[in-house]
Amino acid sequence: MEDRIGRQLGNYKILRLVGQGGFADVYLGEHIHLRTQAAIKVLQVRLGENNIQDFLNEARTIAHLVHPYIIRVLDFGVQDNTPFLVMDYAPHGTFRQRFLQGKPLPAAPLVPYMKQTAAALQYGHDKKLIHRDVKPENMLLGHNDEVLLGDFGLALISYNSTSRSPTETAGTAAYMSPEQLQGKPRPASDQYALGMIAYEWLTGSCPFQGSFFEIASQQVLTPPPPIRDKAPQTPLEIEKVVLRALEKDPQKRFPNVREFSLALEDACLASKQFSFDLVPQPASNESVSDDTSIHARSRHTEASGETSSGTCRNRNPASNRTRAGSGSYIAT
Repeated sequence: MEDRIGRQLGNYKILRLVGQGGFADVYLGEHIHLRTQAAIKVLQVRLGENNIQDFLNEARTIAHLVHPYIIRVLDFGVQDNTPFLVMDYAPHGTFRQRFLQGKPLPAAPLVPYMKQTAAALQYGHDKKLIHRDVKPENMLLGHNDEVLLGDFGLALISYNSTSRSPTETAGTAAYMSPEQLQGKPRPASDQYALGMIAYEWLTGSCPFQGSFFEIASQQVLTPPPPIRDKAPQTPLEIEKVVLRALEKDPQKRFPNVREFSLALEDACLASKQFSFDLVPQPASNESVSDDTSIHARSRHTEASGETSSGTCRNRNPASNRTRAGSGSYIAT
């Protein structure tokens, strides 16, 4: 990998490497005049003259997405035939780092995050844009713990900018719908991916495991195991909603991703699953135990339009601090 630390891309000086992925490297950068920090995503490709304008056109489309739950693209460009995008720096890490640690979680705290992500996706869908790579690593957390959806359309940019196959770059197998794996993505494909995230939250794992091709085959051919087989405490109403979003036939899913998130909220209310905080239970010696207890709280926050939602706190303060690179835009 080329060493870019200390170099300049556009108006940004690269400070340090934040993360690496299948098709991009992410750096923390600082504006040379404003001294503001941003995340710089550098695609792992050198563009030919025929591809540069296509990249600029597609990046411009993404930069025009302005929504409270979408990471803003601040700038973009091509330098020495290497394409890059400059994006908001998200300080609180990713949805996976905060929540998805391989253990089942109650449904209620998930609802605000699903609604926020669905709102971002619906905004894109209304503009005829499909995300194509909805996954926990692309759901970042902002200053108020709100979701900031990243990489909107970036899978398509990467695919169009390289000669790789769509299975390598235009999505992540564990969250990809059958039709997307077959090269026919549509808005319902993003709903399917969001349903997979809900499934993982409720059960502690994705329904399908294995290599890319093993998972892809199961996505197309195998129904996901019932949620209640893995997490018997899950109310039936909630299981039905999530499994509908995971229907193999996109026509059998909810009419749009917003309807999915609202149906999940209604199912939580119907099953008396109200909003909760995920907070540690103090032990008798005033230390905090390793077990996470669930405390009910009122729905006033959501009803008033605030973005605060369930949070997961650990007894070790150091574990709540982001690791090197974990607090920035690392989804690649």
